[in-house]
Amino acid sequence: YMSGDALSPMGGAAPPSPYSRSPLGADGGASPFASPKAASRKIPRAPFKVLDAPALQDDFYLNLVDWSAQNVLAVGLANCVYLWSAHTSK
Repeated sequence: YMSGDALSPMGGAAPPSPYSRSPLGADGGASPFASPKAASRKIPRAPFKVLDAPALQDDFYLNLVDWSAQNVLAVGLANCVYLWSAHTSK
């Protein structure tokens, strides 16, 4: 029998409990363990900078473009590697 069940020996409605059976709380609100929502970013439709790489080889197995932790873009074209710094735009 469940407490408050009409067939239970006590019968009738159960008294309100200060405890919730839901892990999310009585109101179904956010859990205190839920990760915070990431702030949404506004991404412009027009590009800030266009870097031309006409000889960039289209090959799935090659990794000819890399962005470093120092905010430098490296592009491999033919037998050269070109570097571009996002800090100095050079």
